[in-house]
Amino acid sequence: MAGRAGKNTAKRREGLEQAIHLLRSGDGPAAEAALARYLKRAPGDHEARALLAGTRLAMGRISEALSDYGAVVAATGADTEDRRQAARRIGHVLSAYALPDDRPVLDRRTLLAVLNFEEIDPQPVVMAALLTLKSTPPWRRAFEQLEKAGPDGVATRLLSREGRASLADPLAIAILERGINTDPGFEQLLTALRRSLLDNAFPPHAVRFARSLAQQCWLDEFAFAESEAEKTSVESLIALAASGDAGDDDLIRLALYRPLVDFGWAADLDPAERPDLADLIATTVTEPLAEQRIAGAIPAVTEIEATAEPVRRQYEENPYPRWTHASRAVDGARLEPLRVVAPSVACDQPLRVLIAGCGTGRQAIGAATGYGHDARVLAVDLSRASLAYAKRKAEEFGLDNLDFRHGDIMELARLDKQLDKQLDKQLDAQFDVIECIGVLHHMADPVAGWRCLVERLAPGGALLIGLYREAGRRHVAAARAEIEAMGLSPTADGIRAYRAHVLASDGDPSHMILRGLRDFHSLSGCRDLVFHARERNYTLDDVGNAIDELGLVFRGFQLPELVLRRFREAHPRTGAEYDLADWVKFEAANPDAFDALYRFWCVAST
Repeated sequence: MAGRAGKNTAKRREGLEQAIHLLRSGDGPAAEAALARYLKRAPGDHEARALLAGTRLAMGRISEALSDYGAVVAATGADTEDRRQAARRIGHVLSAYALPDDRPVLDRRTLLAVLNFEEIDPQPVVMAALLTLKSTPPWRRAFEQLEKAGPDGVATRLLSREGRASLADPLAIAILERGINTDPGFEQLLTALRRSLLDNAFPPHAVRFARSLAQQCWLDEFAFAESEAEKTSVESLIALAASGDAGDDDLIRLALYRPLVDFGWAADLDPAERPDLADLIATTVTEPLAEQRIAGAIPAVTEIEATAEPVRRQYEENPYPRWTHASRAVDGARLEPLRVVAPSVACDQPLRVLIAGCGTGRQAIGAATGYGHDARVLAVDLSRASLAYAKRKAEEFGLDNLDFRHGDIMELARLDKQLDKQLDKQLDAQFDVIECIGVLHHMADPVAGWRCLVERLAPGGALLIGLYREAGRRHVAAARAEIEAMGLSPTADGIRAYRAHVLASDGDPSHMILRGLRDFHSLSGCRDLVFHARERNYTLDDVGNAIDELGLVFRGFQLPELVLRRFREAHPRTGAEYDLADWVKFEAANPDAFDALYRFWCVAST
């Protein structure tokens, strides 16, 4: 018997080795078939299951790949590396690829497990989880009743005994606490539930849900529409809290509508005295107070130009983007792609990296790990509020190779003279890699700002640039024109009014696109999306003209592998990926291949 078992094991391993050989030879369909055969005999081999998922992903079979990665996550509750890696891959796939349809692709158990991983960005997972929430009990009936009973009618049922299972649903709780809701129907229900909780005693089964809803309102920055009657009730709550007589339920009600940190008495809230509110106090009081202290201590590396003031003011008022957790890059994961697009960069040496316009820090944190722990990363932004958020989150990651500084891209030419005078440690004034994503198009003179970056580039260095794509932002242009016609200003009330207008409309193509965008569903995101103080959109011809004017060489786009494969099939000649003229042809034939942002590499011409 032992001999037979050994032979079976050897035969299985031989099947796996055959599949790996087929993968290396580039025969995806044959490798998929070999892996599927092998897994029938060895269903518990999670490494092979992950290989099958990667094979199907490379073939464009997104749903099947997610299902395979999900099987690894759901197979065991143990915290194994296979499970963590599968969860990270699910997060990557959901963020990089559009789901093929509106049907759920992951089950509840898998989604809950992935949402509980701290080292991935939960927002794409939340957006996938919403599909499952709507189509499975206990929330399915609530969504089915929404059109007939209306949001207030459904909210009443949810707050009754009938709604116990829905309000206690772990998936709904995880969605509310881990990311921003992006489903308009769910927003209707949440808005109605919030309205009812404001003026009525909490049913016992609704208390935990109310706390989670308050966390959601903090995350989306109180983007839900509110009536004048609600505003009156909130003012009464503010007065009650100021008197010191507010109970836990009163504070939850207030946290459903306003940031607790805005009130002086909030600093005295003691989580030990209110253990049921400990998480809410930490999120809405303790952490933002820490950011206020951090903001004043961040050194300035340049002055801020007067022309940048409207943009600076926007991001001081609404730091962007709001995020909770980020996918932690594997140490050095960005080096191999960099070697391909910019072989002149000495990747075998510690890199000097500049993140120009780092916002709230997610990009900078990714760079600090992705370029290797020996890299020295300087992240600069003109908003102290954004920098403070970024620095607090970087401290959570325990990064010691990342520095944040307050400054203006247009003033970076003065960096050399300012270093010894203003900074508490020596920082580099020239950089091997500069990343500037989603920044230049908000400047008064984008090409002049781009030129300032080129001047900071070390010999042989590389630039990663992100610019708005004109064809991908027609819905934004339509929204901006509509906002101007409506006379709305970029205040909280103005943004809420426009969001309510879009959510109430029926059939407008631009509105339908806006509803599907994650940025539309938070206050800072919506302001950045359609209320921005300044922006310019680009065509590929514009990009090419700017690259030529600055003496740079185009070195390819950052795009999902499936899109790059389509390009290579259409333009198979060697070097086509680095020829913008070929990309112009490809974009004309495949307008859906790009989203709203061009991301591309360029290097200085030699």
